Amino acid sequence: MINTLKNNKFLFNAVWFLRSLRGVTPEQLNTSYYIQKRKPIIEAYFANNTIKKLQIGSYKNIYDGWLNVDINPPSDSVAFLDATQPFPFPDASFDYIFTEHMIEHITLSEAENMLCECYRILKKGGKIRISTPNMDEIVDLKEPVKVVQQEYISYSLKNYVGVEYTDNPAWVVNNMFYNFGHKFIHNLHTLSFLLNKANFKQIHQYQPGESDDPIFKNIERHGLYISEKFNQLESLVVEAVKE
Repeated sequence: MINTLKNNKFLFNAVWFLRSLRGVTPEQLNTSYYIQKRKPIIEAYFANNTIKKLQIGSYKNIYDGWLNVDINPPSDSVAFLDATQPFPFPDASFDYIFTEHMIEHITLSEAENMLCECYRILKKGGKIRISTPNMDEIVDLKEPVKVVQQEYISYSLKNYVGVEYTDNPAWVVNNMFYNFGHKFIHNLHTLSFLLNKANFKQIHQYQPGESDDPIFKNIERHGLYISEKFNQLESLVVEAVKE
């Protein structure tokens, strides 16, 4: 529906004009469209999967056997979910939850609410795995002593900051905190605090790709975009359990 409107400029403009008179924004229309399509996706997933696995913020990283959800679904196979709002799932309905480089895009209070919802929808013994930029590693760039840190600084300057800037870590640190729509960069302490507050137990840190649970092993894909070497430097990975 949305693509059909966009391809017809006259209809597109007419619809937005009429809806603007009623106070309806394009974003609200998009949300309404995807919410209507969400129910059959969720119902089909629960009907066809024994082990229930939820990926929050999947975008185009779509995993087989997982219910992939995102606030901006890239296709009709991904269900709409605003992770800052109550989840449309019953209590104790999932065995696993995974989210990669998503939690940094919401505020601290929103992250707290999200993790409480994750706890609610997990079954007893269910697990959550979170991957996100590691504030400690980013701040540590201010005095790089490792070759990989200097390489990461040069990579970030070239790809995200701009080659006209001097080769200084300050550009890269600010880029991580204030660009990409980031709202809160976590370290192990802040993430563990929020998980504890949501009643999660057995909180452990892992390297990207590493896990004691085969479901989570080699699950991260962020390294495909920035290289696995830089993903190992940049990403904080934490797992926790609902006892």
